[in-house]
Amino acid sequence: MKFDAQLDELDRKILDLLLVNSREKNTVIARKLDITEGAVRKRIKRLEESKVIESFTIKLSDNMAGFRVIVQVKIGGNIGPTQIKQYIIADDELASGVEDIFEVTGDVDLFVVLHMTSESSIKEAIEKIRSFEGVAKTTSYFVLTRNNLSTVSI
Repeated sequence: MKFDAQLDELDRKILDLLLVNSREKNTVIARKLDITEGAVRKRIKRLEESKVIESFTIKLSDNMAGFRVIVQVKIGGNIGPTQIKQYIIADDELASGVEDIFEVTGDVDLFVVLHMTSESSIKEAIEKIRSFEGVAKTTSYFVLTRNNLSTVSI
């Protein structure tokens, strides 16, 4: 189903609470918003079905999961960003360390966020990205610190 949901104020409040804690119990959300648990459950189900909510996930601590690197990818030739993203996703070993892929405007085409357990695995992943047909240049940035801003309101 395509994104066609109309969000009302109550939907936004539910989403705000889930952004802070995606594991929050429906009963707790209901109590905080002064509605029934059934209403929360139905709204969350509708938000999932309409693809407003894609998934409920966890974020690993940087200390637990190793190193985070942002790889800036510039594409040359006749291959577009969609093809490079498909190369990355199709490579199971590489894809397992990819946290996000952003298609962007400007001087570069993609930002690939890697989250891996060792420097050698990061080096191998970057070399693999460089080997894909159409990749003209990569620039890599080790993330030194990260601020979690996931509590931004909807």
